Amino acid sequence: MNISELKGGKYLRKEDLESPALLTIKDVVKQNVAPPNEPPEVKGVMSFVEPDISPLVLNSTNANRVASLYGMETDDWRGQKIVAFNDPNVEYAGKMIGGVRLRAPKGVKPIMEEEEPPF
Repeated sequence: MNISELKGGKYLRKEDLESPALLTIKDVVKQNVAPPNEPPEVKGVMSFVEPDISPLVLNSTNANRVASLYGMETDDWRGQKIVAFNDPNVEYAGKMIGGVRLRAPKGVKPIMEEEEPPF
C-alpha cells in the first residue's frame, strides 16, 4: 500500500475524495496551517457540515471559484453547497500532481465572473 492511501489527517486531501462529494459549507476561518515547529503560515480553511469530511485549506483557485458562486464575503458561503473532487490536472512547480478542486453543484450558476489572469 502507498502511504498516500492512508486516510486521516487534519485537512482534506485529494486521496480522501474517491468520487466527487456534494458538501455544505459550515464556515471559513483563518488558521495557521504550518506543520509543528515551522514558521506560521496563515491561510483560509473551509469546514463542512458533513462530519466525515476534513476541512479544506483554500488556495486562491478554489477560493475564487466559491466567490464566483456565492460572493466575496465568506460569511455568505455558510450553508451553501459545493462539490469537491480530485482533479488529476492540478499542476504545482511545473509538475502534474493532482489536487482538490471545487465546482458548482448542478443547477447553480455563478453570480460573478472568476477573475481573469493578468496575461
